[in-house]
Amino acid sequence: NIIKANCFDGCSSIKALVIPASITVIEQYAFNGCSNISALELGDGITSIGNYAFQNCENLEELHLLGEVTMIDRFALCHCNNLSKIVLLASQAPELGHGDYVSATDTAAA
Repeated sequence: NIIKANCFDGCSSIKALVIPASITVIEQYAFNGCSNISALELGDGITSIGNYAFQNCENLEELHLLGEVTMIDRFALCHCNNLSKIVLLASQAPELGHGDYVSATDTAAA
């Protein structure tokens, strides 16, 4: 059960998002440019978050990772300028792909 690449790319009507446990992978650019998402909860089935998956989610403030995420790929949260809180419930920190996770202006989230 996968959220495919570019599936919701640029969808500005999404304001809050809860991804159920039945989803295991979020592919690259899946939610890129969903600029009005302010809260995001990833269910405990998520194991992998692809490149640029949430890039340019400019109003994202909180990210809750409820499961055993094993991989967060490069630039997954790039330009999430308002991201100030990440809750990670995994027993181990996920592997991080090469590259930056926040832009130079995103230092509050780093």
